[in-house]
Amino acid sequence: MAQSFYELNSQPNTNNTRTPGVLLRRVSLLHTEQRPNIASISNNYGNPLHGNATIPDGAYCNYTPVSDDSLIKLSVSLFCYRGNSVSSLNSELHFNFVWQIGADFTGRGDYYGSVDSYITLKTEVPSWGEGQTRKVALRMTNSNGNGYYRTNINYNQTSSPSQRGILNTSRPKMVIEEFSPTEPLSPSIEVWEHDKLDF
Repeated sequence: MAQSFYELNSQPNTNNTRTPGVLLRRVSLLHTEQRPNIASISNNYGNPLHGNATIPDGAYCNYTPVSDDSLIKLSVSLFCYRGNSVSSLNSELHFNFVWQIGADFTGRGDYYGSVDSYITLKTEVPSWGEGQTRKVALRMTNSNGNGYYRTNINYNQTSSPSQRGILNTSRPKMVIEEFSPTEPLSPSIEVWEHDKLDF
């Protein structure tokens, strides 16, 4: 059975020799494969845990931590734009998302923002174990079933001539960074508690 996020988070750092806060590994993936411009996301409204939730190309990979007690930072960037609803209400993007780590899920959230945006979603998780490969993915669904705020992904968005120097920054991109812990004998992510506020 897969460990829960809390169980993963409760594993202490017992390595007292590693220099803290050092980047152990970085994986940067840029999606460049040509796709149809209109790529709608799942209509399992408000439920990114659903089996039919969209996992965009460029927003998933299999990752193997190099340490048992590291902090892993995840980010995915996508060019999102509104759907084809003709309405004055269709001036924003609304979608739901969650991060998948193997069979576990964390960082569930709702995005509300301007249309036609290159957005970056981020989260941090503790290592799930040195040498243990798990699928890491961003799952997305539309948040509203009435046709407003529909979200699509543009896989082929590139820079205009006026944006030379930042070419390809609007294509799907995934970055995974793994850091050694900064707090000796502590979890890589602490649980917030009323009686433990001094660090």
